[in-house]
This record gives sequence, structure tokens and C-alpha cells, in this order.
Amino acid sequence: MNAGERTVRLVVLLGNTTCRFALMEGLDLREEVICSHDELRRGGVVERIRVLGRGMEVWESGMCSVVPSLERGVVDLLEQAGFPQPRLLCPSESDIFPSSYTDTGTLGADRYGVVLAARELYGAPVIVVDCGTATTFNVVDAEGVFLGGAIAPGLRTMMAAMHMHTAVLPDVPLVLSPLIGRDTVGCMRAGVIHGTRLAVEGMVREINKSMGPETPLIVTGGNAELLRAAGLDCGRMHWDAELLFRGVIFYLLLTHR
Repeated sequence: MNAGERTVRLVVLLGNTTCRFALMEGLDLREEVICSHDELRRGGVVERIRVLGRGMEVWESGMCSVVPSLERGVVDLLEQAGFPQPRLLCPSESDIFPSSYTDTGTLGADRYGVVLAARELYGAPVIVVDCGTATTFNVVDAEGVFLGGAIAPGLRTMMAAMHMHTAVLPDVPLVLSPLIGRDTVGCMRAGVIHGTRLAVEGMVREINKSMGPETPLIVTGGNAELLRAAGLDCGRMHWDAELLFRGVIFYLLLTHR
């Protein structure tokens, strides 16, 4: 397998909040279109997606989805836009993904994808923290076996929960805040952002007690940069914003029909 090949592929990440359509050249992100679930349902993004592949030969498409109810609509959109039917990333224990997880079939496709990419790019052992709608911790041992990890609420999920489950706390946008808030909004931001930062640092520290302090840590996901700006420091860290895109590429390459 030549992971660095410059073949052009379309990768779709159908997440809990948005859907991202990315044109990948080899393992590099060339350009992307991001839309909401409402835009997907209305079908108004076909032309934006079609422009991605204009003038280029797209070899194949792959999709990582955590929202099964929207998958059919995405497949239809890609057909309308002239792209190949996507191959869906399907978690399973196999030669390319040895696992001691109780049931790998229940593993989220996003977790499967980031672990696959991290192991291929950074070796084993490795820890991946994916900071999205949920904050997930994913651990691979020295033999390359996926052990499992942990799942916690993401930053926006926590902020929304405080607003939804209290009478007066407002709906607050996420921006960087000092550790000590000076008003209610600042306190909410401090609790969510710095609370998560400290939780990630603490979880990684505890995981490293069994994995070893030199185990590489890969941080990715939509909230990673905010945590980075807040001072996230877990020692030996790599920041990889496109890790899941690359996981889909590796899946296509390693399971090529």
C-alpha cells in the first residue's frame, strides 16, 4: 500500500452536527464543503458538492457516518453531483484492525477511523483523543491492538445541556475564556472549556500509567484548537485536524476490493 499516492478521492464525514465533503489528494485535504443536517435534508448543497470535483478524476468515494438515518440522503446527493457511490466505513475486528473490544461492531465509525489512521501514521502504542460532539479517548497497545477507551460529552454538548436542563442559564457560544469567570457566561465557558482541558489531561495521565509516559498522543476533532488555545498540555502530543479524513482513506486502501 502506498499511503502517499496522489490519487484523488472524495471523503464524506457525516457527523452528529455537520456533514463534511472533502476532496483528498493522497492523504492531504485539498478542499471541502461543510453543511448542516438541515441543508442535507433540503438537498440544497448538490451544486456546492459538484464543484469540488470539477475538472478532476475522482477515483472513489468513502463515507464515515454516525447518523444512519441520513446516509441514504447523502448517497443520493453524491449520485446527483456525479461522484462514485461511497463505500461506508464499517467497524469490525479484522487483520487491519485487531481489537479486544467486546463487540467491535458497536464501535463508532468515527472512533474506528481515527484509530486506524493514528496507528498507520504514528505507530503503536498510541492514544487518540477526538474532541467533537463527544470527547473520546481511544487506546492502542504496543502490538497494534485496539483496547477501548472512554466517551465523555463534548464542549458544545455540555454547554447545550446546561442551557436545556436549567431554568435561567443562557445558550452560550463557545469562545476562549479565562479560568476564573467574571460573570455567569464567563463561568459557564470556564467550566466547560477548562474543565474539559483538565479532564483530558487527567485521563491521559491515568492511561499513561499503564501505557507508558512516552506513548504518543494524537489530538483531533472540531474542538481541538479551542482546547489547544486554552493550554491543553499532555506532554508528547501531535495535533492532526484531518485524522478522520485520513482514516477513511486508509480504510479504502486497506480494504480495496
